[in-house]
This record gives sequence, structure tokens and C-alpha cells, in this order.
Amino acid sequence: PTKLYEYQACQLPILIQDYEPWIKLCQPYSAALVLDFQNIDPAALLEKMATTQFYTSRPTDVTWASEETKFLQRIKEILA
Repeated sequence: PTKLYEYQACQLPILIQDYEPWIKLCQPYSAALVLDFQNIDPAALLEKMATTQFYTSRPTDVTWASEETKFLQRIKEILA
């Protein structure tokens, strides 16, 4: 999932599999297209990528700086 955060921070389009946690992470920003990687139609995918408006809003809380407090708190809990 780290790549999902990195791509969102750079506002790059993302292609993801149908996995609910990843969809929920990308959905607020229109950052991704959900694909069935076992059944891809390349022409349809290119058309969808060309016509989709990605990042209708700027992502927030997708950098390590925004996650630092939560991460350090979790480490403290584990070490306690």
C-alpha cells in the first residue's frame, strides 16, 4: 500500500485490483481505476484512462508526515 500513498501524493493515476481497503483509500480523490487483472481489455482500458478525470480533489493525509504521529504511537504501544 505504500505505493498507493506515493502515487496519490504525486497525483498519478492508479490501476488497482478489486480490493476494498485499496478502493476506499483511493475513492475520495478519484485516484484509481479498479480492474480485473485476469480479464483486461487493453483498448477499453486505454479509452477509460483517457476519459477519466483523476484527482477531482487534492489528496490529504497521504504522506509520512501526516502519518508520523499515528506510527510513533503504535510503536510505543508495541514496545510497552
